[in-house]
Amino acid sequence: MHDISVVEFEAFKMKSTNYLIGYKGLSDGHHEFNFVVQGGLFSERNADRIVDAQLTVKVSMEKSVRQMDALLVVDGQLSVECDRCLDVFEMPLHIEQPFVVKSTDKEHDEDVDVVWIAPEEDFVDLTDYIYDTVCLSLPFQVVHPNPEDCNQDMISRFRSVTTEEFDEMFPEQEDDGNAEVGLNDENKAKLLALKQSVQNNKEKK
Repeated sequence: MHDISVVEFEAFKMKSTNYLIGYKGLSDGHHEFNFVVQGGLFSERNADRIVDAQLTVKVSMEKSVRQMDALLVVDGQLSVECDRCLDVFEMPLHIEQPFVVKSTDKEHDEDVDVVWIAPEEDFVDLTDYIYDTVCLSLPFQVVHPNPEDCNQDMISRFRSVTTEEFDEMFPEQEDDGNAEVGLNDENKAKLLALKQSVQNNKEKK
């Protein structure tokens, strides 16, 4: 049986910015890998909702001749920007996501539960999969769990916005049971301008 810690070390050494697992060198059976994910993974890819991250990622794999069945477990916290007041807050995160690693040299459909590799590849690169899994785990609207934790200056400023302006920034959506209010780029820019106005008023006082 391969020494898992050695396999992990080699994966980091090969490319420190990626999350690689040696595929061809693994024997059939159970293997575990541990990674640390920080904010750089998201800032490099301009993930506008995630300011920073402190995450641990555990990948448990069962390798067979045909494929590898795996479980991705993510624990830690994200620094995210509140859609309600634009302040950054810490959001705890726990994800358990099963997936499968398959090898093929033919065209295939994209599948969120499958990581595809070419037969000639020696490593499974989980960088995109980890990034996508974390980003897709975020709710449509990211806000402080407790409204009282929001920046009250910003909330007060919002109260001075006319009903028409507020409705324009937060249009009603059909309720399908899961829908929540979100911000597009234009509306977020309006909120940022309001926040800057509040900060400028503070400095003048």
